[in-house]
Amino acid sequence: MNTIKINNLDIDIHDGPIGISLSGGADSSLLFYILMKYASGPIHVFSCGNGNTNYHEPTSAMRVINYCVRKINQKNIYFHSHLVEEKNIANMFSKELIDAHAIRILYSGFTRPPPKGAIIDYDTNGSIAVGGVDHGTVLPNYWTNDNNELIQKIFGLPVGDKHPLYTPFINVNKQELAKIYSHLELGELYSITRSCESLSLTTGHCGSCWWCKERVWGFGYLD
Repeated sequence: MNTIKINNLDIDIHDGPIGISLSGGADSSLLFYILMKYASGPIHVFSCGNGNTNYHEPTSAMRVINYCVRKINQKNIYFHSHLVEEKNIANMFSKELIDAHAIRILYSGFTRPPPKGAIIDYDTNGSIAVGGVDHGTVLPNYWTNDNNELIQKIFGLPVGDKHPLYTPFINVNKQELAKIYSHLELGELYSITRSCESLSLTTGHCGSCWWCKERVWGFGYLD
């Protein structure tokens, strides 16, 4: 394992095979780009489309993968897509595929929510969920069976007890993430990501749901 530092953030790059949950949003796409650049692979990408967001995640994820493959000389990538009615931390990854490919570490791009009062005006009718606010708690980057109780408290459901989950952005909010995008000069990558979880749109951003509001709060613009 190597540890790299990007804009004062330490990120552990584990030896492969590794897995990552990729929705095609700004957070997971940045994490995937970093893994593409620094991990030796193989990298197994899991994209979980769900009925509450028109199953758009796999399409958005493939757009990001194709972009990164063109930019980075890393071809040891495997794409796994599955569909569920409702997406949660328990079904983001496929346990059968994790075991079949001997994946030892799972990455996810969870970020720190904005502070209280940062996002006031939003329309919940077009979104499957409303994000939380930052209560100032510093969370562990690694989630294993030892802190399963904390996982259930924060995310609602436990992860598997065999495979640790690593969330390097868990204490980084969208505004700090935007600085990493700027530091790496990844404006083009950001423009093809999709954070919207509208119930009615299949492409683009609605601009009204919580996730669109958070994206504008963090980056200053939607696309």
